[in-house]
Amino acid sequence: MKLYPKQYQEKIGTKDNNQLQLTYEVEMMIKNEQELIAVLERIERLWGKLSEAGSIDNLRKLSEKVRMFEASRPEMCAQLSSRFGHLFTQEQQNKLFPKLMSWSGCNVLAIHWFEHYKIPSCGNLTPVELCQTGQAGVLLEYVDLIENGGFE
Repeated sequence: MKLYPKQYQEKIGTKDNNQLQLTYEVEMMIKNEQELIAVLERIERLWGKLSEAGSIDNLRKLSEKVRMFEASRPEMCAQLSSRFGHLFTQEQQNKLFPKLMSWSGCNVLAIHWFEHYKIPSCGNLTPVELCQTGQAGVLLEYVDLIENGGFE
C-alpha cells in the first residue's frame, strides 16, 4: 500500500488510500497521455516538413550527394592523395578519398583513420597495412560494405 503525503491528501480532499491511489493513477494516465500527444504532434510537424522536402529517402540521397560533392573538391582530397596516393590507382583514389572525407569531415581524422584504425574483418590490419600488402581492393570492398550499411 502506497502512502501519500499530507499535501496530496489535502489537495484531493480525502485520506482514503484507495481513492488517493485511484486519483493518482488517473492523474498519471492524463500526464502520460498529454506527453504522448505532444510527442505525436512533434512527429506530425516533422513528417510534414519531410513531406514538403520529398520522401525521406530522397532527402537522405540529397544529403549524401551534398557531402560527397563537398568532400570531392580537389583541395580537400589533395593531402590524402599526396600522402597515400602511391598505394592506389587514380581510379581507386577517386573512389576512396571522397568517401573518407565525407565520413571524417577533415583531413586530420581521415589520415588518422587510415594510419591507425585496425579493421577486425581484415585481420586487424590498418588501411595503410592492407595497401602495403597489396590488398587495396580489399580495403575498397570494406569501405563499400560499410557505406551500404554492412558490419565489419
